[in-house]
Amino acid sequence: MTAHRFALRMLTLVLAPLGCGAAGDAGAGDEPASAADAATGSDDLFDLRWLAAGQRISVKIETARPYTETLPPAKDVPARFEVEGEPGDVGTCAPQLVDRERGVKLRIGASRKESRGTQRGDTTIVVHSGYGDYYVDPPSAYGLRDGEMLRVDCSQNVPIGRAPRQR
Repeated sequence: MTAHRFALRMLTLVLAPLGCGAAGDAGAGDEPASAADAATGSDDLFDLRWLAAGQRISVKIETARPYTETLPPAKDVPARFEVEGEPGDVGTCAPQLVDRERGVKLRIGASRKESRGTQRGDTTIVVHSGYGDYYVDPPSAYGLRDGEMLRVDCSQNVPIGRAPRQR
């Protein structure tokens, strides 16, 4: 069995429970199935053997990069905030966060997002980074002073520190 056939068989076995590919006959023949065989000989809507036998597969991987600048620390902040309402897309800031343990609510004031993409063969890697400056209720929570907001890394809703309020 060639390395290509072995990889195809393993991928088919992994995807078969999801309804993708024909796991029962993944390695039945030495040659890959033709498009006509795949269309007529399989009840599956998606025959992985036919797809890998001549089609191009592209993958997009999205990840987030943490915030790296340093700011004055905030006091008694949680390790991570919870999203209140619907979470946003990768790299975007949630409009509202909450610290349920301390009863503090955060509302987005300003945010910044950056995305960089790299193409490697058929794979696109997109790295998102973003942070938000949040209004805090009550305003004195976390040792914030007048004119300060709490900056949060939006990739994991992790507090960063005290940021000056933008005017």
